[in-house]
Amino acid sequence: MKIISVVLGAALALLSTSATAQDAAPAAAGTNFPALKDYPAAACVKPEPLPKQPVTTVATEIQRYNVLIANYNKAGKAYVTCVNEYVGNANRDMDIIRRKTRAATDEANLKDN
Repeated sequence: MKIISVVLGAALALLSTSATAQDAAPAAAGTNFPALKDYPAAACVKPEPLPKQPVTTVATEIQRYNVLIANYNKAGKAYVTCVNEYVGNANRDMDIIRRKTRAATDEANLKDN
């Protein structure tokens, strides 16, 4: 019980100091950039399921299966490449946001000094 009251007291102290530390109206909770909710999903095409191996020893069926596997592997590589490009682009987008937030924080810190 004592721990809870200490934690609650600390939380109330933090709330009261943060409320008085900001003269301007706080930004609304959520996002600074509403378009993020429409951030594009990856447009990568996932390959079809892996074809089933034939249970035959007929050469043409085995050859057909090998072609299907080669196509599956090619589609899988294209999918992985696409996802990696998507993630790379998203990381660069996040880097831009991080730079802007750091700049805003640095500017705010300069004003406090």
